[in-house]
Amino acid sequence: MNKNPTRTLGIEKKWKAQFNVRYRKLKGAINRYFLEAVPILNFEFNYSDKAITEFVAFLDSEIKDKIYDNITDPQMFWQNEYLNRTYTRGVNQANVNIKKAYKGDLDTVNLRGGAIPSLSTGVISPVGSTGIHLDALQILYTRDYSELQGITNEMSRQIARELSQGVELGTGLKDLAARINDRVDKIGLSRSKLLAQTETIRAYNIGALNEGQQDEEIIGEKVLYEWSTAGDDRVRDSHRARDGKFYERETAYSLIGEIRCRCALIATPESAITPQVKKENTKERKKLQKL
Repeated sequence: MNKNPTRTLGIEKKWKAQFNVRYRKLKGAINRYFLEAVPILNFEFNYSDKAITEFVAFLDSEIKDKIYDNITDPQMFWQNEYLNRTYTRGVNQANVNIKKAYKGDLDTVNLRGGAIPSLSTGVISPVGSTGIHLDALQILYTRDYSELQGITNEMSRQIARELSQGVELGTGLKDLAARINDRVDKIGLSRSKLLAQTETIRAYNIGALNEGQQDEEIIGEKVLYEWSTAGDDRVRDSHRARDGKFYERETAYSLIGEIRCRCALIATPESAITPQVKKENTKERKKLQKL
């Protein structure tokens, strides 16, 4: 049993830890605003439209600073480091799997492995990298930056609602800060950590798929992808049914990326798959085509 078949749990934990730090700083700023700045400035906070407008502007500024480091370019964003690491692991593991299973003469085959972009503070370096990996990483960076924006936008929307309700009810500043920070935890932090968990696995599998596609050209045969689950009671039934089955690239790509999925794709040369497995795989492919 392998509860993390991609072996990316360390990357995921570090990504989540970054979110913990950043949202904690945001909550601290909110507490200081209500418990220190507001009383000192002697705002007539209750029933004051001006106070609400000022807080919303303050919140927007703090989110940009604490969560985004005031970075608006997805290609330069801090979380790209974790996407790059997990994507790299997927590429390298696919390369290892293909080398291990390949039935041809390895002396005449030069599988690249690891020929992907290096990353330093979010900057992509094209040195030693190939187009498919650069393109994939840039798409991942943009996608996940956008996903995080969706999370923080929803958090801000719910905070604005809590603020308005609190003002209408005359809620004290301490309680108001607590209600707002509850939205930071329940929406911002919780969903951001879920994003890290899901996208760590997804980026790994995309790396495996892309490396497999490249290696097809080198070994001269099709690469298929075996579905491997974590093997515990948390695996959803639909994913357990896929365990050990092989999929072509397009089908495999369509199956990855579900929330909380921990499954890995194992790149395998078609020649390494037994006739019986191929027969079962054909049945599975036809079944999926009917869905």
